[in-house]
Amino acid sequence: GQDKEIDYGGEAKAISDMKNGIYYIKLVVSIIGVDNKIIPLGHYKIQEKTIDNTDYLVFYQANTEYGMLKLRKFQDNSSNNSMTYSRVDIVNDDIVRIVYSTIKDTKCAYARIDKG
Repeated sequence: GQDKEIDYGGEAKAISDMKNGIYYIKLVVSIIGVDNKIIPLGHYKIQEKTIDNTDYLVFYQANTEYGMLKLRKFQDNSSNNSMTYSRVDIVNDDIVRIVYSTIKDTKCAYARIDKG
């Protein structure tokens, strides 16, 4: 049979992105970001950005910025022992928490769920 060429490009890019603190997450609910900007449910690239000594988590689709959340320090006691990861926790009916962990440290951002 003919050997199929496997495209490792996407995966390699995702790995190098993670080293640079860029993660891909899925929001299953719409959330309310800084300045009451709605960040609709969907797939996003997230990245940390510091503005005036405040750390934010910025949400992108392609190169379009959809909004941001304020980041704070977070002690993650879950069993995830990977250094670099991100996850979305539904805290309750009103709040989601996005955990953002890089080689440097672990932070999180809280957001209200948009009920429309």
